[in-house]
Order: sequence, then C-alpha cells, then structure tokens
Amino acid sequence: MDEFRMPAYRTVPLIAMACGEAGNFLRLLRPRIEHHGWGVQSSVRLSLMDASIAEQGHWAGTGGRIQQIAFADDDKLSSTWLAVRQHSMITFFRPMYHINHIPAITPEIFEASFPPSHINANPVAVLNAEQSGSTGYVDVAFNPYYARQFAVVDEAGAWRIWDIEGRRKLTLNAGKQGTMKDGSMIGSPSNESGISDGWHRIVWATNVSTVVVCDRRSLVVFDITAMPKRLGSHSLLPLNSTDWILDINRSAVNSNHVYVLTSSRIFWLDIVAGGEGKKSSTPGAKLIISYRHYRDPNDYTMKLVVLKDETGKRSAN
Repeated sequence: MDEFRMPAYRTVPLIAMACGEAGNFLRLLRPRIEHHGWGVQSSVRLSLMDASIAEQGHWAGTGGRIQQIAFADDDKLSSTWLAVRQHSMITFFRPMYHINHIPAITPEIFEASFPPSHINANPVAVLNAEQSGSTGYVDVAFNPYYARQFAVVDEAGAWRIWDIEGRRKLTLNAGKQGTMKDGSMIGSPSNESGISDGWHRIVWATNVSTVVVCDRRSLVVFDITAMPKRLGSHSLLPLNSTDWILDINRSAVNSNHVYVLTSSRIFWLDIVAGGEGKKSSTPGAKLIISYRHYRDPNDYTMKLVVLKDETGKRSAN
C-alpha cells in the first residue's frame, strides 16, 4: 500500500493488487477509514481500513500475469510511483484521482470490462525486456533515495540501472549495468552452486550508488559509480547445503543493513560501501547475526515483510 496524487498534489492511501482469473489485471483501491471507539473511553480509538467498500480503478496490460507490484520506497516523501512487472515488460504508473469518472484502461483484446472510476492508473512508461537484451525480468526495485531511478535484474543475473526522465513525455534512459559473475573468481561458490532456476533479487543499500544482487546461493555487492565495481560477495550457504535463499529486504531503520531469508535461517548483514567507513573496513557484505527460524524447510513461499510501527520505523518479521 502507498499513496497517490490528487488535485493540488494531495495524497491519499492506495492499495494495489493483481486480480482476474489469470492475475493479469491491476486493481487500485482507495480504502475508506473507519474509526471505532469504546463507549465513554473517547480517548481510545481504533482506525481500520475497509477495502470491501473502497473505490477502485483498473488497468490491464498485454504482458501476461502480473508477477510483482512495487512502490517507490521513500521514507521522507509520499510515494507516487508504482511499477507492475510482467514476464517481458515492466509498466510504471503515477496514479491520479480525478473529479469525474473516467473509463478503465483495458485493451480491446480483453473481454472483461470495468466500470468508470475516479481513480486513473495513469501508466507513464513501459520497459520491454528487449530494451535490455533480456528474455524476461525477475525483479524491479526503485532507488529509495531517488524515485525516478530503478534497477532491474533478469533470469541470468544481469542487472541494469534505468532513469525515468522528462516531465510531460517521460522516457527511460539506460545506465550502469553488470552481472552477478562480474569480477568473480573461477571456482567461487556462486559459480558452483548448481542451482539455476532464474530467481534473482536486487535492492539498494547504504547509499545511492550501492546495489545488492542475490541468487539462490550467494549475495554480491556492487558500486555503480563510474565503471560498476564488484565490492564483494557473501556465500551464505555452504556448498553441500540444500537450503535456498528465498527473499531479501532492506532495513529502513539503518540503510546499511539488509535481511536475507533462507529456507532455514534469517541473516542480518551489514553492507559496507566503497570509499566509506574506516580504512580497516573492507567494502562488501558482513554478517552481523544469523538466526534459525525453525520453519518448514520445504516451504519455498516464505517472504520477509518489513513492517512500520507507530513511529514510522520498520522491522523485519
């Protein structure tokens, strides 16, 4: 859930989810807030979102099933950027709320029809896999320090930075790129894992010029200033381990920290950027602590969720 624009640049909460029999439609909900109290205890109130009576708008693209919905993550400003990843394309939105009802955006090839709504998905740019020379994307992440920049990674572990430029007519301009194997030594764990299902993830950490890329077995840190440079890697799992990396998430409390979930453990890592910190600090990923979660090791659907508390800080659960 995040926020979207209204006239005069006001923002309201927004929920985005995939819908339809094939999961290829985007549903945008503006939830209504209900306030509940306890009799004479007027100082105690509970606010709840009721999505069942929410106003909603729809969008449909031609890229097939929606595989990921990502909001721009900015702790200081209300986010108005949204990305929807399908296998061969990523569509970027700046949802808007109109005074009058407008028709839903649905290509003619779809038989489904949706009623007009005040909510306009407002797609503003599309990134096709061919633009990166890729067969398909597996992850997209906004730069938390600059919402008009994002990173993508494909099934082969090739990543690239893109910038959204322009005001009325937006364009996507390609930036730095690399692969997980850049700068690696032959015979490293990342080359010998033997696991290649195409799963990869990419996140920003520490600062605007540091990205972390991981596959099922290892994690690599890159400095994307000038020529992209591999700062280091961390083989979280022994070569003889049957565990898989299932998810990765950046901490909002400390931008240097990331959490990694495997089928048996949760890892807390410190990411040291290039050219920063003490001279004795080696750039790359350093293990702070690991914790065995004792969940079903065969449950590959587990995810890391970063929750906000009342102070606006977030923690991993």
